[in-house]
Amino acid sequence: MNFCALKRTDLPLITELRNKQLAGLRTPYELTEDMQEEFFDKVINNRVANARFWAATEGGRTLGMVGFTGIEWENRCPELSVTVDQQDLMAELIAGVLNLGFNYLNLENIYDITYECNERFNKWMQIADYLGAETSLLPARKYWDGKYYRAYYWNYCKKWQEYPID
Repeated sequence: MNFCALKRTDLPLITELRNKQLAGLRTPYELTEDMQEEFFDKVINNRVANARFWAATEGGRTLGMVGFTGIEWENRCPELSVTVDQQDLMAELIAGVLNLGFNYLNLENIYDITYECNERFNKWMQIADYLGAETSLLPARKYWDGKYYRAYYWNYCKKWQEYPID
């Protein structure tokens, strides 16, 4: 597993992957090509943005995008962002991006929220447990398809566990 700079040519794949998982997103609307281009220009190409993203690759093939959004530099705390379709590689992807956050960006806490209506909900819970996250289950956090769903909030703290770099 490798993490490298995102390229504009990665955007069609990222858009496709993101738009396939609307139920699990905080903002459940499809992105257009123009919206992704704007994201690339305003976030990826902005060195002072409060976000950092990488292309996740394996064997020269881009699997998706991983990174952090809403980085609070003063508190060393961002939200994790993972846009990939490789269920079997999720734990490895998350451990790898945690490494980037803790060991390269000097982040202290990394969190995420996964909604129960997300088809990957159980997988995310297993990964959080496997990687030693502190977790909480929150009621009625996501409205989707006519009803409210719970959210699984999880947090990794740099002091709790080391994520060795291969």
